[in-house]
Amino acid sequence: MISFCRFLTCARVLPRRRPLYDTRYYYSGFYNRHEEVEKLKTVFNEGPQFTVVLGPPSSGKTALVRHIATQLFRDNAPMFHPIFIDLRGVDHLAGIEFGMGLFKIRTKLTKAKDSSSAPENIGEIFDAVMKQVPTWSVSHGACPPILVVDEANELRKLGQKDPEEQRLHVVFTSSDSFFQQWLSRDQVLVVGDLTKAEAYQYYLNLLDTHVAPEKRGLFGRTEEDFDRIYHLTGGRMYFIRDYVNQICSMGPIQSALDFMMVSNARTFLQRELIRPKIFSQNQVLEVFKMLTSSKSGYLKYLEVIAHFKDERVVEEMIHRNILHFRPCSKFAHDLQPTPKDDIVTASGHPALRAMELLLKEW
Repeated sequence: MISFCRFLTCARVLPRRRPLYDTRYYYSGFYNRHEEVEKLKTVFNEGPQFTVVLGPPSSGKTALVRHIATQLFRDNAPMFHPIFIDLRGVDHLAGIEFGMGLFKIRTKLTKAKDSSSAPENIGEIFDAVMKQVPTWSVSHGACPPILVVDEANELRKLGQKDPEEQRLHVVFTSSDSFFQQWLSRDQVLVVGDLTKAEAYQYYLNLLDTHVAPEKRGLFGRTEEDFDRIYHLTGGRMYFIRDYVNQICSMGPIQSALDFMMVSNARTFLQRELIRPKIFSQNQVLEVFKMLTSSKSGYLKYLEVIAHFKDERVVEEMIHRNILHFRPCSKFAHDLQPTPKDDIVTASGHPALRAMELLLKEW
């Protein structure tokens, strides 16, 4: 039986673009999240538990988890032993490809010596992995093993509700009547965007490290200059990077609609206004007004449901990415005042600016 560390080295399956199982993937989207790092490191060093990390798209969830899970001690010994399963790298219709990936792990686990005892399915493969992981105790001083399933929500796409996107039935079976509660019974951590102060420092760092010297004159560096940028991007690093990249390649951004992220969000939301659905155009526009007039940038989830007197309306808006649902969590600190309830927000600052434009047009 191979060692757990040996398994980490060999459990790399190559789908079309990026490894499905990858223990050496370095992600460049991490930046200076000291508070979140310390909190999550504490979680990883506690007893094994089920942890769900939530957050808006491109908010740095993956980068944060990978940064912590791949940290080293001063003697270069690993703090943790992670296995990453990235569902973004899976083609859901490539069953043969995924099956071959499992076969490769199966072969590695048995070193191809005893095929009769090799695991036959993914459940047995996880069982085989678990058997090679010793029972962990803080008193042992061992590096805690961590299994990270990245973009687990990709499983939901297997059974799309949209008739144009439906591919197949998806059925989960369980004898546990509390299965749904079990999924969230432990840690639910929400990764938010950077605070405005953090985002400003990230912006300056980006200019100094990723922008050619001859292009830096295109950017202002004062806090007042950044106020205008923050109005368009918020504290999401992905949006700030895109803003900087667009100016480097296309020149100054004169208006909100000139920023491609705002333009794309406007096109998407405009399409949702005329697309068949269970909610009306007026209800969508009403949500736009509520969000753009909110000083905190969010709305209480239950209050929005009460406002429309129909939970299905709100759930459909969330499903269609008009709204982003964010459960209550003390882990994130980007929203002020810190919400004490489940909330809904726009998908990001570009979407908020797009909502403002559409309200003027409609």
